[in-house]
Amino acid sequence: IASKNRQIDATVELYYGSTKRYTFTKNDILKSFTIDRIGDMSKFFGFTVIQRFNIHLIDFGRTIDNITTDCYFKVFLTVGGQAIGFPNFYVTEVNRDEKTGELSITSYDKLYFTSQYKIGDYAPEPPYSPRDLMKAISDKMGMSCDFLASDEDLAQTVFDNLYPQGINIEGTESVRDIL
Repeated sequence: IASKNRQIDATVELYYGSTKRYTFTKNDILKSFTIDRIGDMSKFFGFTVIQRFNIHLIDFGRTIDNITTDCYFKVFLTVGGQAIGFPNFYVTEVNRDEKTGELSITSYDKLYFTSQYKIGDYAPEPPYSPRDLMKAISDKMGMSCDFLASDEDLAQTVFDNLYPQGINIEGTESVRDIL
């Protein structure tokens, strides 16, 4: 995106494990991409935590191959000379249109996959605080966990309460439901 007031450049990298397989920019086969926030709109909390990444590539020569659910994307925007990164997006679906040569790939951040796991497999042994629970979940899922609050007393009150029996759950709830 270029204008008189700003210029935004995008770089998208595709990884398989720790190996970078491809880099896409506006100067090559990258047609477009979107990053959308999705969630259950009936819930107040958790509405904006999941992000979906859709990318469209023009690949007439079928030079891009072996994009599987073992792959993930790293997305970077450069605005005013400063790079802004997003969480990794893990591939869930790949579609190829043979007539147009377009690859359409859908991927999600790690929070999308939390509905597949039961909280009982992630919760630490009681007693624990909500902070301890979130840290245990993030550690087991290989994610970072930061707690932000404008008032330190609020952070202490909300996140550091110790629950002798653990939080009020059965253990069969999904990690996503708890988050």
